[in-house]
Amino acid sequence: MRECRRHPSALNKGRETEWSNGVGSRPTGLVPTQVRILPPASKHFTLCYLQKDGKTLMIHITKDKIGKGKSNGIGGKIENGESIIEALKREVYEETGLKIKNAKLRGILNFPKFKDGEWWRVYVFTSKDFNGNIKRKCNEGTLEWVPTNKLLNLNLWEDDKYFIPLLEEDNFFVATFYYKNGKIINHKIILY
Repeated sequence: MRECRRHPSALNKGRETEWSNGVGSRPTGLVPTQVRILPPASKHFTLCYLQKDGKTLMIHITKDKIGKGKSNGIGGKIENGESIIEALKREVYEETGLKIKNAKLRGILNFPKFKDGEWWRVYVFTSKDFNGNIKRKCNEGTLEWVPTNKLLNLNLWEDDKYFIPLLEEDNFFVATFYYKNGKIINHKIILY
């Protein structure tokens, strides 16, 4: 497990990375003593980056809701009684018309006191294994296949610029982003 206060991607090239084992090398495996229990969250969400032919399906949010005007992966709120995977499949189908066959859990995002004092938790997935036809019209916004290497050029949530590059790596991540007045004031990313 390595613990980073700053993102180790090209965004912070040359900056020091902190390693939780204190020896400066990347651990090879996750041992039970490294697992941390996350505090309870008020709301849980799924977020999926569907990938095909070097592109990622993004939604440009036009609906009058939080995130309007931003681009995001596909997902939404987990309903009561629904598993994370059930919610993921439902949200992807509702927003895109595509059916996920397999998805890989890549990380967990935490947003303490994100809105109205609520702690939000987001389960981040990628999928290259899906089928169906994309909807021509989506209630949430406009769907677009974007070259994966151009995602950071979109109007994204500020935290996306930290974790989207991690989707190209083989690590599992747990990140916590503290927002105040719509801006990140602190963050922590742990890579496993």
